[in-house]
Amino acid sequence: MKVISRLLCHGNPRIQVMPYCFDRWRQWVKIRIQFKLKLAFTSTFASHKRHALGHAFRKWRNLEAKMRAQLANVKHSDLSYMAVKNEEKINYLSQAFMQGLDSVEDLTAQRDLLLVRYVGSQKLALSSVQA
Repeated sequence: MKVISRLLCHGNPRIQVMPYCFDRWRQWVKIRIQFKLKLAFTSTFASHKRHALGHAFRKWRNLEAKMRAQLANVKHSDLSYMAVKNEEKINYLSQAFMQGLDSVEDLTAQRDLLLVRYVGSQKLALSSVQA
């Protein structure tokens, strides 16, 4: 674009300023785009939520290399022991979760029974006041 504009304007003495204007326009557009990108970056950086998400993403992206370095130092027998322990913890947590569900169901049944009795007592009290 720069060469073509200079070739077109070179022979005409009245518009010899045009290549300079085109260059300045191109620089202005480039600065405007850079400013727009910088402004978008700073507004994203200023938003705490997006900044936290960006930090979490960078941490996640770098986590694989750190974990490989740590796993290179661990013996296979230790890894199998850790797998067994983790399996035991998962079983314990699943049993605790199932017990929690059972207790929630029991509490729901007791609440429903208490609600029925409360409504019945309110009806009885209302009937005795009206009589």
